[in-house]
Amino acid sequence: MPRSSRNPNSTSPGKVSAVLASLRPHQWAKNLLLFAPLVLDHRMASAKPAWMALLGFIAFSLCASSLYVVNDLLDIEHDRKHATKRLRPFASGALGVAHGWILASLLGSAAFGASILLAPWAFTAELALYAVATLAYSLYFKRKLALDVLFLAGFYSIRILAGGAVTGIEVTSWLIAFSTCFFLSLALMKRALEVD
Repeated sequence: MPRSSRNPNSTSPGKVSAVLASLRPHQWAKNLLLFAPLVLDHRMASAKPAWMALLGFIAFSLCASSLYVVNDLLDIEHDRKHATKRLRPFASGALGVAHGWILASLLGSAAFGASILLAPWAFTAELALYAVATLAYSLYFKRKLALDVLFLAGFYSIRILAGGAVTGIEVTSWLIAFSTCFFLSLALMKRALEVD
């Protein structure tokens, strides 16, 4: 009997690669900021805070990937007209829109499920703030000059606050003020380079 042709709906290496690309795992490096309170408090060797920081990192990474998928789904028509963004998994058709919403829902549920079950409520509140602010940014504020850079800087500061919340380490107002100014400078520099 000849080999049967593969089911076009079956999982293929290309589809797996497209799913991984849609998660943007390279962006997870930003979530290493959750370890900042742990490092600055010289408690990296403390088992429980270190494990909690790792849990926070995983939850934030899952949440961020969920939001990247949502952003790409919301921007799909715009991305299809863009020189490079048209190659993104949803814009290119490598992944279907329905698959995208399912993927985003699963990732978001995993992030908040782990947070609610295993982390302090203050961390879950920071995660929720990050999710709501990111959705607001994707839907409206990223198209508003000046406001968009404030949001970008705020996302980094939220990560540091979340790191303090999940480890139980106090984050000083000085650290937040410094980080906000520092990341605001980086965001402004990025926007200036994009204009050029």
